[in-house]
Amino acid sequence: MTDQPIKIIRQHRRSMMMRTVPGAIEVYIPSRYNEGDKCVFNFIKTNLSKVQQFQMPEPEHKLIERDILGM
Repeated sequence: MTDQPIKIIRQHRRSMMMRTVPGAIEVYIPSRYNEGDKCVFNFIKTNLSKVQQFQMPEPEHKLIERDILGM
């Protein structure tokens, strides 16, 4: 499917949503569904190619508090 990890997040919501974040793809599903449900798999399979167009590259350097404060 993809070389990026897919993170499934259950939430109190009505519909499924998928978005890209640096280094991963997040899939938000209603709390009534489980990760292994067929409808979740079909949603990911159907929409993965669409969301990969907007995939964000993983940052080369992750900022930590010391970097931000200039310590």
